[in-house]
Amino acid sequence: MLSWYKKNGRKYPWRNTSDPYKIMIAEFLLQKTHVRKVEEVYLKIIKEYPTIERLAMGEQVELEDIIRPLGFLNRAERLISAAKIIVEEHDSNVPDDFDKLLKIKGIGRYIASAILIFAYDNKKVVVDTNVIRILENEFDIKSERKRPRTDIDLWNTAQHLAPDKFIKEFNWALLDYGAVIQDKKE
Repeated sequence: MLSWYKKNGRKYPWRNTSDPYKIMIAEFLLQKTHVRKVEEVYLKIIKEYPTIERLAMGEQVELEDIIRPLGFLNRAERLISAAKIIVEEHDSNVPDDFDKLLKIKGIGRYIASAILIFAYDNKKVVVDTNVIRILENEFDIKSERKRPRTDIDLWNTAQHLAPDKFIKEFNWALLDYGAVIQDKKE
């Protein structure tokens, strides 16, 4: 996967930072949205709200205007709410602890894992539709759940595959390779 990623990995601005705030923004925006649509909106938010303190003081309607091209405008409320909690309860520092992240409204298993991986080099994995596609197509591992991304067995299997080093690149490789598999089917 790492060799494939070196040759074929996609480039996005949130992959050029280890700032947990910027990674959190990207992950909120990427939920249920094709990655190609997110880049312009992400850059606008980072420009308008360069710090978590600024976002915590932001007006929901103004953030909704920026997010509008992506749909799911409730992300604006969730982002501002998460920022306020982080500012008030974590001294403006995005936590580097899984359980603390999960206590923040709007942050679930995926976003918490992504923040820990991409900001703090934590040996975790993310499991989304692309990763599930790899587990199904390459390893014949299928979930019986209606929402496979909530299947703890899939998360555990993906975690078992994770290397000790290059964890960011490994996760990006899974995400990118899974997307390529999908693009070939379309």
